[in-house]
Amino acid sequence: IMFRSGMVPMKLIDIGANLTDPVFHGLYRGKQVHPDDFNDVLSRAQSVGVEKIIITGTTLTSCRLAFETAKTNKMLFSTVGVHPTHSNEFEEGDAEQYLQQLLDLIQSDDPSNRKIVAVGELGLGKSLSDPSFRQNF
Repeated sequence: IMFRSGMVPMKLIDIGANLTDPVFHGLYRGKQVHPDDFNDVLSRAQSVGVEKIIITGTTLTSCRLAFETAKTNKMLFSTVGVHPTHSNEFEEGDAEQYLQQLLDLIQSDDPSNRKIVAVGELGLGKSLSDPSFRQNF
């Protein structure tokens, strides 16, 4: 991909990749349907100018997986957050402990080679539409 003026290569960053989805490893509904093509996906992205990919974390579990995945490749990074559709996870257990585990994950990132580059969302969308959630959290 090139800019029109001067044919300078465009440098791209994918800021919201859901690369924790098992389909990138050939798994659909728990069944291996095709070979793992995760590295092929990354290669194709690089071939069209994507230099960095930020893997989106939407739950504590997916944040951990995103972070671990990001550590496998220099072009990968991750976020830590909870998507509003998963904000019920705050209510299913100890909300303070859940938030602390997110914070612990962020603090475990190596300061000399940061892989967690953003924090959010934190279920704020639900807080706007659900008064009881807003009151509790």
